[in-house]
Amino acid sequence: MQTDLHQTDNFLTSFYFRVSLQEELTVTVNKLCWKCGSSAGLFFCSSCNVIQPPDDKTNYFDILNCEQKFSLDTQKLQKKYVELQRALHPDNFSQKSLKEQEYSEEQSALVNKAYRTLQKPLSRAVYMLELQGVLLEEGTDASADPAFLLEVMDINESLAETRSQDEVSAIGRSVREKLKDLTELMNSSLNKGDLLTAKELLAQMKYFTNIEEKAATGRKNQGVLLELKMPLLGCRGKHVTSLRRL
Repeated sequence: MQTDLHQTDNFLTSFYFRVSLQEELTVTVNKLCWKCGSSAGLFFCSSCNVIQPPDDKTNYFDILNCEQKFSLDTQKLQKKYVELQRALHPDNFSQKSLKEQEYSEEQSALVNKAYRTLQKPLSRAVYMLELQGVLLEEGTDASADPAFLLEVMDINESLAETRSQDEVSAIGRSVREKLKDLTELMNSSLNKGDLLTAKELLAQMKYFTNIEEKAATGRKNQGVLLELKMPLLGCRGKHVTSLRRL
């Protein structure tokens, strides 16, 4: 009985949220429902409430119902993501037709991809430039400032040579400050429509993000090593004590 009530509650929550999605998004798209032919929103039909297939022409900002700008409120973004997944999750369509189950899986996967892309500044910047037809080349940027590349090389060498967790943490903090400054400059450049500068900043963000990830991995590795050393030190202490007793 409790299971039935729980399932009913989940169904009603999902149903009323789908209704709110229809009211919120139907006016922003122009397509017809695959089942009844009525006007349909991004996710559900406004008439028969049936889930719709993903729209290839819709960008990630429209999917998550946020402004197409670099500076985003990530908390609101996460809230929207959770709401959408609550309505689109395949578990809600286990008793529906195979086509509806397929569309649910596709829509849920697309929302996941959109959220992962817009959640972080680097991937968000890459995506925004891609929407403008600007692509970032793989590998080392031949047009990058030599002084900048030298700075990156020096930081990488320092990170590779250090054996101190404090030094690794200091490098990580320094790089995060650089990324913060670059993020602000990126926001300004995109707002102005200065795509050339935005592309240059994006390359720098990519380098420093890579270093930040290395620093984070270094901190974790240092922590693991410390955890491994402590028991060993404890064992040595006990060994010494037992020898003294002998």
